[in-house]
Amino acid sequence: AQGATHAGLPMRHQYHHDLYGFTSRPWERYYAERGRCFRKSYRGVQNRLKALGDYQLLACTDVEDIRARLDDLFALAQRCWKAAPQTDQSVFVPISDRIEQFYRSLCECLAKEGQCQLYALYLEGEMIGALLCFSDQGIAYAMQTYYDPRFAAASPGRFPIQAMIDWC
Repeated sequence: AQGATHAGLPMRHQYHHDLYGFTSRPWERYYAERGRCFRKSYRGVQNRLKALGDYQLLACTDVEDIRARLDDLFALAQRCWKAAPQTDQSVFVPISDRIEQFYRSLCECLAKEGQCQLYALYLEGEMIGALLCFSDQGIAYAMQTYYDPRFAAASPGRFPIQAMIDWC
């Protein structure tokens, strides 16, 4: 919060709730506890992703690694369905220069304290899915999530969640 205040951005406190009910357990256990439909669907998108080419799933937690990948994150945000208004959706959340600077400052401050995590899915060297989280007192807060709509059939947004579950 100090980085945001220092950058001249106002801070507002909001409530939070446990959206997905994730607890600290490895992905394999989480996956095994899901129903048959979830596991079948996950295998299907995993196969579609593998068919697209070489992919890499990363959990970035150190300052330099996060800093180096923020350009990729914001480039992905510009390609994301949230960035352009469409007639069939009610959500329109473009990333302005000011919002980007806010997140860069916040990531910088929190990463130094070990409280920022960036989970990213790369396909052939290009980020196609990402989840930016901040953490405090053992709780990870999903702040921004994006995926490249060109690869929607492979559900690239699912895989960064897998990396988060493994990391937690």
